[in-house]
Amino acid sequence: MDRRVSDMLTTTQLGYTYAAGGGCPPSLAQASRAAENRPMAPESEEVLASVGPTRLDPTVTTVPLAMSPQGRQALVAQRQGVPTSSRTYVTIEGLQYDEAPGVLYNVFLRGAGEKREQIGVINFFGLSSSRSADHTGRAGHLRTRGSFRFDITDAVKQLDISGDAPLSLVFEPTTGLSDSSPETVAREVNPQASVRFESAQLVTAR
Repeated sequence: MDRRVSDMLTTTQLGYTYAAGGGCPPSLAQASRAAENRPMAPESEEVLASVGPTRLDPTVTTVPLAMSPQGRQALVAQRQGVPTSSRTYVTIEGLQYDEAPGVLYNVFLRGAGEKREQIGVINFFGLSSSRSADHTGRAGHLRTRGSFRFDITDAVKQLDISGDAPLSLVFEPTTGLSDSSPETVAREVNPQASVRFESAQLVTAR
């Protein structure tokens, strides 16, 4: 049977219909949009451990964390499963380099002994960059700066942090491939990169 275009302007004319709102009540849809636009409540943070300016080696860099007795008690309680609404993070501030490193860095949290847990990866793709001027006014080294935040709540539960067991951050260069060793990757690190950060902190947030 021949039909005119004007006979097929609506889905009803074609013999089918959709439920109003796609099955989502208008009140719920409006509440969802309101939740998306609502600003997040600020978290209350407590610093448990910290370390100052640090330069990352082309190979493995181990950075001990200076932890207060109160900070260690908080981590031990978290590891033992004491009910709490807090989360624990490692924050790295002021990450910068002079030239593109050419690699990534795997970041681990290590407790007593050699056991460690990977908590994240540092990449350099999203960092803003600018060139600083030297004393002659000409463009100097490429400067970049960025921050990273890793949730370590689950990693803490897997490590021995009781007593005076040391707690460290470990940084290993990687190409992103699972079979790359730090020793092999070290040969690919740009010697002019000078990767470093201003501070690292272990914090708990409620």
